[in-house]
Amino acid sequence: MVESNPEPQEVKADEVAAVEPVEAKADEVVLDYKHFDMDKDEREIEQKTIKCIEAMPVEVKNRFKCLYMLSDRRSKLNDMFSKEVDALELKIRAKKAPHLADRKKIISGEIKDFTEHLPIFDSTHTKLETIVAGIVKTKQEQEDDEADAKEHEPTDVEHLKGVEGIPDFWPRCFKNNKMLGQVIKGDKDKAVFEHLTDVEKVETVTDKKKTIKSTLHFSENEWFNNKELSLSICYKDEEGEEVAKTEGTEIEWKDGKDLTKKKTKKK
Repeated sequence: MVESNPEPQEVKADEVAAVEPVEAKADEVVLDYKHFDMDKDEREIEQKTIKCIEAMPVEVKNRFKCLYMLSDRRSKLNDMFSKEVDALELKIRAKKAPHLADRKKIISGEIKDFTEHLPIFDSTHTKLETIVAGIVKTKQEQEDDEADAKEHEPTDVEHLKGVEGIPDFWPRCFKNNKMLGQVIKGDKDKAVFEHLTDVEKVETVTDKKKTIKSTLHFSENEWFNNKELSLSICYKDEEGEEVAKTEGTEIEWKDGKDLTKKKTKKK
């Protein structure tokens, strides 16, 4: 931030009220500007704003100096908030990691003993049933529930008998997701995603620039040799507001199996 050094001047009574709130208080958070770096554009804006205030008449400029400082402190608190949110996100992400690892092992069939989690499920389910039983519903809501119950079709899991894990977990996730379901079009695209075995997402921030990398893992298939396909979205800033570039895995198509090429019949 660029600081101004105005010459000593007489402060009128109506200006005092505007200046006093800016004075530091004992319990006020001290914001050290050296912890908040500004880029070139931000510095230019700061300089122009201060020059504009300094050019104002003496009898009015102090109130704008006060507003400027209050706005500046608010911005610094926003920066502080963003940094603490990022730190909390990293902390929670680390706590999620073992649960996601267990999920992956259950889906792949590596974990076959579920006794650790079953008591927790049973206890939670009992509590939920008790809560639901205590909800008083209107006649219309009861009729809607009855209609939903009649239309409900049990999830077909017969194909999972005699196999380990849940081989079609991720293909079904993509198929049932409305947004992703619109992207996966055509029988061949759907056939490829039947081989999807795992999905990973990693977010990193380097030099104040965010990168989100998504990786799809595939089993052996007839279309390409890659075991995994990745897409990295690189942003121009750490907030991820503007994309700088994207990087993706080059697909190693098997002979005659390139789905991006249309086959044409010779006349």
